Amino acid sequence: MLALTGCAGQEDSSRGLPWWAILLLLVALIVVVWVIIRVGRKKAEEPELAEPKAEKVIAHQPIEPDNLTLIEGIGPKTQAVLQAAGIQTFAQLADLAPEKIKELLTEPGLRLGVTDTWPKQADLAVQGKMDELKALWYELQGGRLA
Repeated sequence: MLALTGCAGQEDSSRGLPWWAILLLLVALIVVVWVIIRVGRKKAEEPELAEPKAEKVIAHQPIEPDNLTLIEGIGPKTQAVLQAAGIQTFAQLADLAPEKIKELLTEPGLRLGVTDTWPKQADLAVQGKMDELKALWYELQGGRLA
């Protein structure tokens, strides 16, 4: 008897992938390449963002706290209370009224002296007039001008 080994429409499973699977893989490969090229073009076409202004960069940088103990009458505890209240720099202290300083310091129950000259001292420190600040220290008696 004559044995038939297969029909013309059937694939032999020992020969690899069927023709339609190979075609499907080629189509998928073409799609992937097209997507990669498309994404590359979009990135090349996107305008570069402008550099942020220096002012904005500075605004996001943390403030380097000043050594507020350089002010006559401010010790480490007082400095800690002021910094906890958001007063980190001489400039911030110079902008405060003496009454506001007293208010900030009496809330946590801190015993304090005279704060009347602190804004003036802080202003001298902001301007870098350390010699004038030292001269003012010698004029002060208990935090007050003599």
